[in-house]
Amino acid sequence: MRLPRRANRLLLLGAALFTAVFYIDFCNFFFQCGCRSLWAGADAHCNIHQPHSRHCPFCIMGPVWQALSFFAIVAAQAVPIYRLPAAWPWALRLLLALAAFPAAASVLGLIAGISTKYWN
Repeated sequence: MRLPRRANRLLLLGAALFTAVFYIDFCNFFFQCGCRSLWAGADAHCNIHQPHSRHCPFCIMGPVWQALSFFAIVAAQAVPIYRLPAAWPWALRLLLALAAFPAAASVLGLIAGISTKYWN
């Protein structure tokens, strides 16, 4: 049974909201930069505020990079929701979409970390 378009949009919206809330937590997990959850200070403790230290690639690349990376992650999350066989249950589609977040963010983090020489 194929899910209605509205149900697919709701699944993608849920996955995108999850990404929006936990993106900054992933930033700290990946770069160990000091960022915190949105409700715990966000980037207030990020190493970007320390003048003589390495700076978090996600934070120094600014809002344009952050928006582009967010939308790239959401695009990756849309794949299991919209492109898997219609017989797959919605819960599995959502689970795979949520799993696409750390997978896509890791690829983007590697690109950002290597391009800014964060680990050198």
